[in-house]
Amino acid sequence: MGKRNEQLSGGKWGRRDFLKLVGAGAAVTAGSAVFGGSLRQAVAQTAPKEPYKIAIVAFTTGPATSYGLPGHEMLDILVPLTNSKGGILGRKIELSKYDEGAVANVVETFKKLTKQDKVDAILGCSSSASALAGAPIAEEAKTIFINCLARTHKVTWAKEDDPTQIRKYVFKSINDTYTHAASAALAVAKFYPKAKVAHIHPDYAYGHEIHEVFNKVIKKVDPKVEFVADLWPKLFAPDYSPHITKLLAAKPTVIFNSFWGGDSTRFTDQCIQKGVMSKAKVLGDHGEFYSVEKRPLPKELIGHPFFPVEGLPGTPDPRRWPMNKMAFDLYYNKHKNTPPAAASFTAAAYYSLVAAIEKAASLVGGWPNNDQIAAAFKGLA
Repeated sequence: MGKRNEQLSGGKWGRRDFLKLVGAGAAVTAGSAVFGGSLRQAVAQTAPKEPYKIAIVAFTTGPATSYGLPGHEMLDILVPLTNSKGGILGRKIELSKYDEGAVANVVETFKKLTKQDKVDAILGCSSSASALAGAPIAEEAKTIFINCLARTHKVTWAKEDDPTQIRKYVFKSINDTYTHAASAALAVAKFYPKAKVAHIHPDYAYGHEIHEVFNKVIKKVDPKVEFVADLWPKLFAPDYSPHITKLLAAKPTVIFNSFWGGDSTRFTDQCIQKGVMSKAKVLGDHGEFYSVEKRPLPKELIGHPFFPVEGLPGTPDPRRWPMNKMAFDLYYNKHKNTPPAAASFTAAAYYSLVAAIEKAASLVGGWPNNDQIAAAFKGLA
């Protein structure tokens, strides 16, 4: 680990530290209520006796494990800490964890969680297709769903093609395909003007949304851009050799990919093996998933732009954002590894949920229902 990581992970966060931030009336995030003793007692008296049920649905097996499992690991740290200080406003949390699997499996999992288990909130999913499949089920059941990993910008839309119609119980605590694709397009236009761009993306919702937004944005800022290839391998494809051959034949100056998890490292490894890095700039999410796999970043990636731009581990500045430092330190101290993006994103979703519950409780003077919690999300960011 570098000096920066050692400095960030140097703190020893125990129960007392966590209490200061989460368990004794301190604000969890901007907008949370600060509770006096009488109000806290009133909320505790009105809270249901059964635990508040939270579920996470994210990959723990298969090629996408690196963008799911860290989320499970982060909740394994945060939930017990919350419970050690009495839970959320006196109500303990019960955590259940599910592997994401295929979209059909996600549908069955969401139905089980909302109808049979009657969970109060769901966090996840890793895949945009999964999030889009689970969102309407959660909405119909009036179950809070915080999409904290998948990037699709349509998960909160009640109607697929109408962003003005918003779901009431579905929230997004992570940036989306618009910010990803637009930032990539602006970077290419600035640093590689008049580029010959070859696209290669996984053939599902996220890949197609990234492709669409990137093209719209870059054509506005660099009308002389040229598109030389559009390739669509299956999600979690084991071998990209045929597609890499087509990429080389197209002679691009920039290759833009949106692979993630094991797909990202596998595609990059195969590009390196076939000498792609010396023939074009490869724009992709290279670094994140090598770190999760605990592999060194290949030297061949030097000089190739990373996508998306989400800041260094430990940002925003932990000196100004103690909750971020706490999550970083707790994860690092347990796993001896920098928290992967999925861990940080899941922590943010968890903090947001607790903040919404506290805010709603302060407004109603007792334990809030899901309608009140959903309304309290407004203005938290």
